[in-house]
Order: sequence, then structure tokens, then C-alpha cells
Amino acid sequence: MPELEASTAKPHPTRMFGRFALRQLLGKSERCMTWLAFDPRNAQELMLTMPRVQPATEAAAAAWKAEVEHAARLKHPHLAHVVEAGVQDHW
Repeated sequence: MPELEASTAKPHPTRMFGRFALRQLLGKSERCMTWLAFDPRNAQELMLTMPRVQPATEAAAAAWKAEVEHAARLKHPHLAHVVEAGVQDHW
């Protein structure tokens, strides 16, 4: 009975990262991973990119953020623009 299986299936819990609801892992590299995320503050889907491994120190997190802010200055029609850069729970 497919109807019974569908009705008893438990929904997957929403994974949250700060205020963002993580919907799907889009890709990952040696240094970072990118998620399709939903920002309820702006009611907008966006890409959330973060280090693949949590920075070990505050200085490492600050260095990562500085690199992101530096890269955010790039303007090109084939690159997504940066909406926000920050640190959440030492990530």
C-alpha cells in the first residue's frame, strides 16, 4: 500500500545554521562547502558558503572572513554577488 507508506513516513527535520534553513548541499571543495539555504528574514533563497572544517581559533575565523570580504569585491556577471559575510557559532 503506497498510500500507507507515504502517510507514515516521517519528514526530515530542517537543518538550521543560525537563522538560515539549510535545504541542500550544492557542492564542496577541499576548503569550503556551499548550501542552498533559506533566509526567513528576507524570505529569500540564497547560497551559503562556509569553511568545510570549523576554524580552530578566533584568528583563523577572522582570517577566513577577511578572505571572503576581499573576494566579495569582485564584480563579474557570471559570479554571484555577496549579500552578507559574518561568523556564526565560530564558523
